[in-house]
Amino acid sequence: MAIVDLGETYSSPNYEVRDASGVLQDAGTVTAVVTLPDATTSSPTVTHASTGTYNFDYLTTLAGRHEVVVTATGGILGTLTRKWADVFDVDSETPVLVSVDEAIAHLRATGIITTAADREQLRWLCSAATDAVERDIGRAITRRTVTELYDGGYCELIMLTTPIISVTTVVESGTTLSPSTDFFLASNTSLLYRGTTIAPRIWMNGRQNISVTYVAGYIDPPRIARKVCLNGVQRMWQQSQQQPHAALDPDLAVVVAIANLTPLEMSAYYTLRGI
Repeated sequence: MAIVDLGETYSSPNYEVRDASGVLQDAGTVTAVVTLPDATTSSPTVTHASTGTYNFDYLTTLAGRHEVVVTATGGILGTLTRKWADVFDVDSETPVLVSVDEAIAHLRATGIITTAADREQLRWLCSAATDAVERDIGRAITRRTVTELYDGGYCELIMLTTPIISVTTVVESGTTLSPSTDFFLASNTSLLYRGTTIAPRIWMNGRQNISVTYVAGYIDPPRIARKVCLNGVQRMWQQSQQQPHAALDPDLAVVVAIANLTPLEMSAYYTLRGI
């Protein structure tokens, strides 16, 4: 499955039309429909790359899972219809603990893993392993911008995504507050207070009336978390190269990755879990 960054162009694979003998032949019409994460659709122009071969480029505008249906009719197909279904993901920030090149170095595969398809597969595994590590630890490791809604009427708001690097914007019942006089983040906590340290206030009453945008994660992710992530990528990559393919379970990959740590590494990793 392909992953592209938000604002980049997704280039589809080649879709091939063949006759009964397996020879590439042209269809009459080939169309593509991309269904975006918000359920709207887009119909990018399909390119006739060569005899019987078609593809398209799509400039991404929304993060999330995109579903593709390509339909070929007419020509060599006659009254038949040929359809292909595909998916690709669009990341807004591409939060990963380790890069593809770091994964290749960890696998001792420099100069071996070189094709675009293999690098795309490794990119996906880096993303999956990052997600698994963050879920295992229960906090954000990679840095990302988060916007969340909270109920008012309390002395403090407990931010849901930790650790917190900085608070960007707070909007209370439609009014944007000033960080110098209207709110503050308690040092080394996830508590956001209304007012100031010497003049505290209560957040305005309401349901989901307070919107907070903030940056969460680590400026410098813990090395041991990155090591576990690399171990997870290694296990999933090795499984993906075997026949038959073992299930690519990122949570299981983290369990095995942790088991492969030295006692010193395991102790360091467990401190991130709060154990």
